[in-house]
Amino acid sequence: MHKEAGRITFAVELYVFVLAVIFGAAGYVLFGMTELHIALKWGIAGLLGLIVIAGAVFAPFFGRSVSHSLESNILHVSYGVFFKYAANVDFRRVVYITKLRGPFERLTGVVVLAFYFSGGCVFVPVGDAAKAERYIRKWTQRIR
Repeated sequence: MHKEAGRITFAVELYVFVLAVIFGAAGYVLFGMTELHIALKWGIAGLLGLIVIAGAVFAPFFGRSVSHSLESNILHVSYGVFFKYAANVDFRRVVYITKLRGPFERLTGVVVLAFYFSGGCVFVPVGDAAKAERYIRKWTQRIR
């Protein structure tokens, strides 16, 4: 597996783990502290468990599905496993580029570049901070 895809996959798996912990706590509260019918409790717990299992199974595919390229003045971004997200942005319309790094991204070394343009924003996950800095320097020169 490509190093960048591995880091992005690890970040997604970390999100899934945190969701599993949150859903586990919700299940504990659901079973121990509520007066719902037992079938409803098991149905909700099964649905939460299914979401966590699906996330754990499909997390490795997300890292490999991320792609971006810059051809002439068009930025092509696509990612997604079940639902494909694809955006083509005219680079002349980009106003500025910034890095987004939450706690999971800092822990796993993933950087998300946000391209703000006159019609919205496009997010591009990048594998490491050094590569993100190179992209920002190279692509910021194209904006000016």
